[in-house]
Amino acid sequence: MNDIDENSDSWDTASFEEVDLTKKKSKVDTTIFPLLIIHSFIEIFQTLNKPRNVPIYEAANEFETRKKIIEERDSIDSVNFSLFKCATTTESDSIILSSNVQLFYIFNLSNIPCRIYFVITKTGIKSFLEYKMAIVNENTTLYNDFVFSVDFDGTIKDQCYYFTRNVTHYVYFIKILDIIKDMFENQVSNKLKLDISCFGELDKIRVEKLPPKSNMLRYHPLYICESLLIRTEIIVPKRPIVGYIGDEAVYLRKNLYKLRSRNYWYFREGKKPIGNCKPYKIINDKEFYALFQVEDIVIENVDEKSMKNHYYIPGFHKNFKPKDCEVLIFNSLDERNGFINFVYEIIEDFKYALPKATKFIKIPYFIFIYKNQYKELFELYKYFVRVSKNFTD
Repeated sequence: MNDIDENSDSWDTASFEEVDLTKKKSKVDTTIFPLLIIHSFIEIFQTLNKPRNVPIYEAANEFETRKKIIEERDSIDSVNFSLFKCATTTESDSIILSSNVQLFYIFNLSNIPCRIYFVITKTGIKSFLEYKMAIVNENTTLYNDFVFSVDFDGTIKDQCYYFTRNVTHYVYFIKILDIIKDMFENQVSNKLKLDISCFGELDKIRVEKLPPKSNMLRYHPLYICESLLIRTEIIVPKRPIVGYIGDEAVYLRKNLYKLRSRNYWYFREGKKPIGNCKPYKIINDKEFYALFQVEDIVIENVDEKSMKNHYYIPGFHKNFKPKDCEVLIFNSLDERNGFINFVYEIIEDFKYALPKATKFIKIPYFIFIYKNQYKELFELYKYFVRVSKNFTD
C-alpha cells in the first residue's frame, strides 16, 4: 500500500500560501497525468471485466469460509464469472490487481460481502479489499493518490474524501470517474441477492465524520473550511459550524458559492445582477457576483424596450431569446434577406425582428419570428433553404 512518508513535504506541513507557490503545474504534467488516469481506469476495468474461474466455498460459518478462501483459493471447483456484461478477454492483467479482483469475486460469491478499492498513482495501480465478517474489516491507511471503490452490485464511488490526503488533478479524476460510472453501472451481470448494505452504512458513517486534517476537506462532499478557499469562493452563511479541526471551523459545503464575473453570468448562464445589487467582490477591476445575487434574464418580446439592453447570440443561452419568438438561422446575409423578401410575397402580414448586433460577432444571420406564425414559416424556411441550396449547387 502507498503509505505516506511522515517526513516528506506534504499539504499537512505546508500552509495554503506555501503550497500555492511551490506546487505549480507544468504544461507537461497538466497534459500527461489526465491521460495516465484514463489509462489506469482502462486497465482496472479490463481486469474487472475479464471472465475468470472463481472458486465457490461453503462452510459452517463465515469465519470458516474465510479460512478456506485464504488457504484454498486455487480450488478446482469454480464457476466462470464476470461482474459486468461487457466482458473482455484481454490478457492485460497485472498479477496483484488480478489477485485482489479474484478474491473480491470469491468472497462475494461465497456470501461474504466484500468491496474492492483501487488506488491510482503516478507509477501504477494498487488495490485493497474490505470485507464483512461480524463487522467490516476496515482499511485505515491514508494515501497521496486517487481512491475509488467498486461494490459487487456494480456501484462505483469516489473515496478520496476519506482515504486521500492530497492529489493534483482531482477535477480530471472525478470527471473521468463520472463517465466510467455512466458506462458500467448499468452493465452489471451479477444477479445474486447478496446483502452489501453494510458498505452503504459504512460510507454514511465515514462521510459524516470529520477527517483528521483540514486539507482532506478539499475533496469532501459535505464539509469545507475557509483555508481551502480560493479568492473567488465564499461561504454564506457561516453557520452552522459543524465542528473544528484543530482551531479551524468547519462549515457545510452546500453553503459554498463560486463568484463569477458579470460577463460570465450574462453570457454563460443568461443571468444578470438583481436590481442595484453591488458586486460581492471586485478583483482586478472586474465585478464578481454570487448565485444569490443574480437572476434569470427574461425578455418578454422583441419590442425596443425589452431588447435594448440584451443581445441574442446563437449557442450562448436560451434566456436571450424573447419568450414570444422563435429563431430562424441562415448561412449568409443574402440568404436571410432573400427569405424575408420571399415570405413577404406569400404572407402579407409577415412580422419579424432583427437581433441587435454585438461587438463580439458580425451582424448575425438570423431573425426572430413570432410563435403564432412559426409553424407555417418553418415549412417555408425549409423549402427556401432547400431551393437555395439546389440553385447554388
